[in-house]
Amino acid sequence: MNDELFRRFVRDLVEDLAQVSGASLEKLLKPLWDKMAGAPVQANGLNLQGAPISGALDALWPDGSASEASSHSDYFDSREKKLRHDIRHIRKAAPHVSHLRMFSTRPMGPTARTRQDKRRARYAAKGFTIDVAAAQDIAEYIVGKCLLDDVLVKRIAPILPNLQRITEQFAASQRVPDLDAAFLGRAGEIEAVKARLAVDRCVVVSGLGGIGKTELACALAHEIQEQYEQVIWIDASNLHEVAQLGAFDVRSNGYQLNVLGLLRSQNALVVLDDVTVDLDLAALGAHCGPASNVVLTSQAKWGASPFHLEELQRPDAGAILSAGAASPCPDKVLDHVLEAVGAHPLLLRILNRLVTEAGASWEEVVAECDHLPDALDDRRQTVAQRIVRRNLPALAARLAPFLWIRIAAIDAGLLRHLIGVGGVADLRRWAFLARSERRAERLHDIVFGCTVSLADEITVQADDLRTRLEEHLRGAIDPKDIDFVRIAHRHRSLLGRLLLEGPAPGIIRYAYLHSSVARDLDPALIGDPAADVAGGPAGPRREWVLSVVEAVESSYRHTRDLGEKDRAKRELRDRLDVFDQLQRDPELDADSVTTVRHHRAKSLVKLGEVEQAKGEFEAIVADNPRAFPSKLQLARLLEDDPDRAKGLIFEIIEAEREDPGSVQITTVIETLATLRRRHLHKFNAEMTRRYGPFMAQMIKAAAWSGEAQPVRAFAAVGPDWSYTQPTLFQEVFEEIELGAPSAAEDDDERVAVARICVAATKMYAREGKSVEADAALGRALEFFEGLGSVTPFAAAHYADARLLAKDALGAGEVLDAVPDAKRDSFWHLRRAEALQAAGVGGALECIERGIGLLKQPKYLSTFLSRKAELLHAAGEGEALTVLREAIARCEEPKFRDELQQRLDDWLAPGPGDR
Repeated sequence: MNDELFRRFVRDLVEDLAQVSGASLEKLLKPLWDKMAGAPVQANGLNLQGAPISGALDALWPDGSASEASSHSDYFDSREKKLRHDIRHIRKAAPHVSHLRMFSTRPMGPTARTRQDKRRARYAAKGFTIDVAAAQDIAEYIVGKCLLDDVLVKRIAPILPNLQRITEQFAASQRVPDLDAAFLGRAGEIEAVKARLAVDRCVVVSGLGGIGKTELACALAHEIQEQYEQVIWIDASNLHEVAQLGAFDVRSNGYQLNVLGLLRSQNALVVLDDVTVDLDLAALGAHCGPASNVVLTSQAKWGASPFHLEELQRPDAGAILSAGAASPCPDKVLDHVLEAVGAHPLLLRILNRLVTEAGASWEEVVAECDHLPDALDDRRQTVAQRIVRRNLPALAARLAPFLWIRIAAIDAGLLRHLIGVGGVADLRRWAFLARSERRAERLHDIVFGCTVSLADEITVQADDLRTRLEEHLRGAIDPKDIDFVRIAHRHRSLLGRLLLEGPAPGIIRYAYLHSSVARDLDPALIGDPAADVAGGPAGPRREWVLSVVEAVESSYRHTRDLGEKDRAKRELRDRLDVFDQLQRDPELDADSVTTVRHHRAKSLVKLGEVEQAKGEFEAIVADNPRAFPSKLQLARLLEDDPDRAKGLIFEIIEAEREDPGSVQITTVIETLATLRRRHLHKFNAEMTRRYGPFMAQMIKAAAWSGEAQPVRAFAAVGPDWSYTQPTLFQEVFEEIELGAPSAAEDDDERVAVARICVAATKMYAREGKSVEADAALGRALEFFEGLGSVTPFAAAHYADARLLAKDALGAGEVLDAVPDAKRDSFWHLRRAEALQAAGVGGALECIERGIGLLKQPKYLSTFLSRKAELLHAAGEGEALTVLREAIARCEEPKFRDELQQRLDDWLAPGPGDR
């Protein structure tokens, strides 16, 4: 891993560790200790109240050592009182132990490190050894040793919110396929492409299918990866234009990575494998920073100067044919092969496997190449087909899933579940698998074509494969994890076909409903929830319930997002009885009943029956205090009781902090996003004071969760943070990917991103970072210009961005498009600013109307300060009085100080007065 990336990951985990305490400390350290020890560590665990057992040692290790752990904030202060206490505790409780291990979730500074070195020397003189691990050491161990340990990460990620994001980001930067041990030759070609990359941002490697383009790109990436912070490998078969890379589903799990932003902001190498269209290389290169490159592989020649990959030279061809064979390939056999099929790497490797795996003689290799058609491509296809057919008894079951799914690439985890690890190994041994990103397995195009042509000779056990698919999905739905979402997105067409073949509510339909945004779903496959309930469950009841309620939701969203809101509501009202029938099922478990009640109440909100919905949410929360999604919905509806709403919001956050993983990350993110609501926005500052770092952690973690969208949550708090907590804002802004306007789910998300970018523009401007400010402003305008329609709320923020761009006329045009009846106080504030910037009269009257319409007293100082500026510019003496009132009304200390400084400047004598 690149050093800069390593340090960044460590820094993020140190932030997480600072939030760990109490029972979470042991839940975190126990699995880490087990991994460090290479065997289970005897930890004393927790008492019935979930707290560490008083007086007991925290852990005894298999090697006879003992450890104590602490989250005390003063662990490494100059006195080190807690550290010395823990050492004495081990010595007293286990006098036979000579190796002491001390762990702290607090960072250790240089002075404290020096003290530990001296302590280690003193103990060594007495025959003891002592290791003291601080937050940095724990974080470095996790980053260095644990990121590819899926089981461990799954256990501790709920406690370290950044860890899932880091793991996924690391996985994204580790998607370069493993280099095949059988890869030979191409040294000259690799050097030639490296030379091209030194002068060109983008290099296209073209050539026939199976000629070795992907293998070459893989070998190249392995050789030069240390030159880059990140190396991203992308299956580009579905890439049609450069703009898509602004928000591309790199991991096939719904999360869209801003690849273009990564090329600009980081020193990155991006490999676009199997490009099928002529991309605009000039546009792509324009997005690359000075140290970033793009390598593209394609069967077609395009671009100004593609690097065309030819067949292998004779020595390399002979080496591939002979690799692993008991005797090298005779020259006459090599001549015959080259004459028959050419020096085509894939065909040579398949012929080699005929010798090394099937025990064929060199004479039999010659026989496979005889009596072939004259056309070059036909010869290759025929050779591959003959060899595939010859090995069908052993490999047919391994190839059957590709015929069943009908594509050459299958999710790696799913394929392992379908044919086993041994089956995947068989395909790899026979060189049938192409190099592919780590989360997918892909047949070579030629092999896949042969498999399709031999479909009549391959038995596909469709029912068995469907059962295995359902088993694989079943283990990842409650709660949904990244594997579930990735399979749903990657194999959407398969899920749709299976639903057509056997329409039924259950795990397949549930996965299909998560395969894309609602508006893109096929309404025929969403299903009829009423018929589903009438027909009863065809499988596990929990899956049936989830499928039915998700069908109600998806059907509503699909119709609504196509612009038919009234029809969507009518259909939703007709389906309320579905929830009632589900609740009457005596065999539903408690969690399923809560799920049904929750979704029924949400439907009432959509229908405008707020009071009834509020009552239902109140009942759910009373029956189940851990029904966090219902608690969140209730907080949103308590507009008449904001203090109680705040209490519910804080309860959800506290629950997740005290018991990480107890609240789904989607609920946590929606909880943070709820602060945008008018009755809760006034608690933003308090929430930031109490939970700021935790909120930042969760937003960044959600950016890589696959489904939870962090942008709306960040938009709720980000604009305030950019002014009051710029370090916290910048930490999140520079970590999460904001995508592209075309990739946003709706206009609400586009406005959210644009507001974040406007806030970043102002923050960077205050810090004197003009380049960063201009980039953020450009991004904001891009999102505003991508809006389908501009609401009054969006117009005020759009105008703000136009004003920042010195476009007062454009700001006025945006604002004037808002109907008179919808022009609120902030509309008048922005219109006054636009008039002032344009040097046109009427600004003072406009701000007066805005003050008259203002319903939120906390913003009065902003309006008064603008009025004071207008009066001051006009030479009116009243300006000082209005500014003093603005200062008196100001609730934000930092803004109050700025206004006071402005007043002092106005009162200061001018040059002529001295």
